[in-house]
Amino acid sequence: MLWLLVITLSVRFVILDATARYVMVTGKTLIAGFGRAGRGVMGLAFVVMLLRRHLSSLVKITILGAAGHALLPLPTPYSIAIWGWASWIAGFSLMFWGRYKAVERFSKPLAVMLGGCLAAAALLSKPDLGALVTGALTPTMPESRGLYGPSLVIIAVMSAAAGSTGNLKYSAYVHERGWRDTSFLWTQRVDLLLSGCGIFAMLAMIQIAAAGALRPQGILVGEIEDLIPMFTGVLGDGGRIVLASTLWSVVFTSYLGGTGLVLMMTDAYHRHILPSTPDAGPDQDAGSAHLPAFRWLTLYTFLSPLYVFMTDWNPIGLVLAQSASSVLSIPVIILIILRLTADRKIMGEHANSWFTNTILVAAALTTVYLGFQAGFEFLQGSG
Repeated sequence: MLWLLVITLSVRFVILDATARYVMVTGKTLIAGFGRAGRGVMGLAFVVMLLRRHLSSLVKITILGAAGHALLPLPTPYSIAIWGWASWIAGFSLMFWGRYKAVERFSKPLAVMLGGCLAAAALLSKPDLGALVTGALTPTMPESRGLYGPSLVIIAVMSAAAGSTGNLKYSAYVHERGWRDTSFLWTQRVDLLLSGCGIFAMLAMIQIAAAGALRPQGILVGEIEDLIPMFTGVLGDGGRIVLASTLWSVVFTSYLGGTGLVLMMTDAYHRHILPSTPDAGPDQDAGSAHLPAFRWLTLYTFLSPLYVFMTDWNPIGLVLAQSASSVLSIPVIILIILRLTADRKIMGEHANSWFTNTILVAAALTTVYLGFQAGFEFLQGSG
C-alpha cells in the first residue's frame, strides 16, 4: 500500500501548507481564525481536542511499555508497566519544564535514531524488491481481515499521516517558531517538504519491514506483543532489538509531537474559554507555551491515561479506533480551513489556488465516503 502513502502525504502537504500560510499572512494562530465560528463552537472543539488527546495517550503509553519490555525485559511481572511509566515521565518532563523549545531540540536526534532503526529493519527483512515495485506501481486494496476491513485500514493510515489534529498542530508549530509574516513562506515550504519526505521514507520502511518479515510466512498480527517473537524468529535477536527500538522511537516521537495539540488547546482556552488579558494573549512573541493553561493541560495529558495499565485493552484495536475516529472531524476541519484560506479578504494574494481548493474538497468527500464504507465493513465483520 505504498501508493496510499504517496496520495495521503501529497494531500497532507496541501492542507498543512494552507494552515501555515494563514498564520504567516495574518500573524495569528489558526485557532484565532476558527474563533469566527463563535465561542460555543470553540468550547465544543476544546472538549473534542481533550478527548482525542486522551485517546491518543492511551495508545501511546501502552505501546511504549510493550516496546521497552521487548527491548530489555525487567525481572518482574510489571516490566511493561514500569517501562510505560518511565517513558511517559521522560516525555512529560520535557514538555512540562522544557516546553516547546526543549521538545524541538530533543526530537531532532530522536528522528535520526528512528530513521536508522527503520532502515536497519527494512534491510534485515530482506524484502522482495520485485513485489515491492509491482505493488507500488499497481495499486490494489488489501483483503478484509475480520473486523479490520480495507476501508478501516485506509482511514487509519490517512489519519496517521494527515489526521485532523495533525493538520492543526503544524500551524501551531509555525506560530510558536515566530514565522508570522510572508517572508517565511519559502522557509516554511522547504521545511514542510523535507518533513514530508522524511515521513514517507519512515512509513515506507515500516511497511517494507513488516511485509518482508511477516508476509512470506502468512503471519497475521493480533497483539503488539505478537510482533516481537515473529521478528525474532525471522530476523534473530538483531531484529528484535531493531523492532523494539523503532517502535519505542516512533511512539515517543509522536508523544512529544502532542505538544502541538497542547499548544492549540492552550490557545483556545486563553482566547475563547477564559480570554486572557491583552498583555498575556496567545499572539505575543512568547507564544502559547508561556501561558498558565499549557502546564495544567500537559499535566492532564500525563495523568489521564494511567488507568490503562489496569485494563486488558488491545493496543492495535486502540490505534485503529483512535485513527478511525478522525473520520468525524477531518471533513469539518478541512472545510473550515478551506473557508479561511480561500477568502481573499483575509488572505489577499496568498489565497488558495483553484488546485488547492480542489484537493481540499476532494479530501473531505473521500474521507466521508471511506468513513461510511469502514462502518459498513465493521458491522459486516462483527456480524
